[in-house]
Amino acid sequence: MTTPPLPEQIELHRDRMWRRDEDLRVESAVEAERFIGDVGFANTLTDARRAGPSLYIAVCGRRDVSLPRNVQKDEETRLTWYLKDEVMRRGRVYYAKLAGGRSMFVAPALIRHFAAVWMPLRKDEREALSDAAQRILKVLRREHELATGDLRAESGVTERAAFTRALDELQRQMICDRVRPSILRFAILGPSRDVAYAESYWNSEERSLHRRESQNQRPDPTFLLNVNLENVRSTASPRVMWPDRR
Repeated sequence: MTTPPLPEQIELHRDRMWRRDEDLRVESAVEAERFIGDVGFANTLTDARRAGPSLYIAVCGRRDVSLPRNVQKDEETRLTWYLKDEVMRRGRVYYAKLAGGRSMFVAPALIRHFAAVWMPLRKDEREALSDAAQRILKVLRREHELATGDLRAESGVTERAAFTRALDELQRQMICDRVRPSILRFAILGPSRDVAYAESYWNSEERSLHRRESQNQRPDPTFLLNVNLENVRSTASPRVMWPDRR
């Protein structure tokens, strides 16, 4: 049984929101962050055969997109991988393997909603997580952020396959997220179930705003999507932190 086509007005709306238009296609990390903020969540490297917004489709800028067999020589695929790494490095959206074990971006405004579905309560972690995942989580709670080599040594999960499975498990449960593509580091998601902030990208005005909001009310996790990039220090090294929610 074939699915009937959607009305053209819906497809046109998706063309605009999902950047399936050559004039709207994503070509930079800033545009990728705006795209993720507009759609709420997006797959990384899926084509038109899989439903939903995708960074790869947004980079291609057209409806009928199909991943080539030889992705290493495809310019659009390479640009998607580059933008994915840049967005991860900037640390302004959540990135992890979620539904179906597929890598996915989630906008700051939707972090708590996704976590409400997938993140187990702390009292249920013993039943929800494997032994290896619990050992890694114990180290992450103590150290907050570690390179994968140090994390393997500290947790005692030295077998590569078991370590990878445990990390994937923690990502699916939204307990940790990947915050460095090249160094392969992991940081635990804050107890507020909110987005991680890349503090080193803030200027003095944004830091002051964050302090005031932390003291008076819950911070708006979307304001970082509009950071003035002229004030960004090009040599800054992002440090992941979470707002004080006491």
